[in-house]
Amino acid sequence: MDLLLPVGGVGRLCVLLVLGFPGSGARAADDDFWAPPPIAQAVGAFEQGDLAGAESLVSPLAGDEEATAEACALLGQIRLKQRRVGEAVEQFERAVGKNPASPVLRSQLGAALLDAAGEAVGEARATLLQRARVELERAAGVDAGCVDAQMGLLRFHLLVPEAGPADAAERHAAQAAELDPLSANYDIGELAEQHGRHDLAEKYYGAAAKLFPTIPWLAFKHGLALLKLGRMAEARNALEVLLQAFPDFAPAQQILTQWPAQS
Repeated sequence: MDLLLPVGGVGRLCVLLVLGFPGSGARAADDDFWAPPPIAQAVGAFEQGDLAGAESLVSPLAGDEEATAEACALLGQIRLKQRRVGEAVEQFERAVGKNPASPVLRSQLGAALLDAAGEAVGEARATLLQRARVELERAAGVDAGCVDAQMGLLRFHLLVPEAGPADAAERHAAQAAELDPLSANYDIGELAEQHGRHDLAEKYYGAAAKLFPTIPWLAFKHGLALLKLGRMAEARNALEVLLQAFPDFAPAQQILTQWPAQS
């Protein structure tokens, strides 16, 4: 069983390994028999934001030809966090080489190639983008239900809208949101906003706000997207409704206070 899940998540097995099996008792934590394996410790450190600790734990596991795909992929994720994108690509390539049937690993490689393309220009950028597309389409071909693949293809088509078809971004956004509405709606909105697709951002921030009405930031992002689309009346109404529920939400207060200057 893989310990690494899409987008660097930790599976239930890994959580059990990191925290100790239920009922193991205080002494079991000190017992080598119950000690989590190094890969589980490394994943736990990574998830807690301890990059140095995760790196020190996983580097020996990924350092030779006997390395597992999980170890290479985790080191790749660490390299991405460290902005060492070229090294991240190398690690994800190793991971895919060890487990070519995994759509998650191919998706991670595709995402790293998109990151690398963002640092390249000219022919090098075009080559990296094409490589990313190939890996992400292979991942989706193996498993159309892989959220990472759908999100990666969405990102690709936002970066290269001329690669077509015309509705590609909308299609991959819809598939990702259907597969994982709890997380994907906000992620889609954020990606779309970053690439100037405020129509997509409005749709998916709005969906996220409906799913999580107790999180004011989501409704605020929806209101901002409406504002950027020039839908002033709807934007104002969204922000006013937000303030009715959360009267002290300062970002919305500030925009409404400045509203006459924006009209």
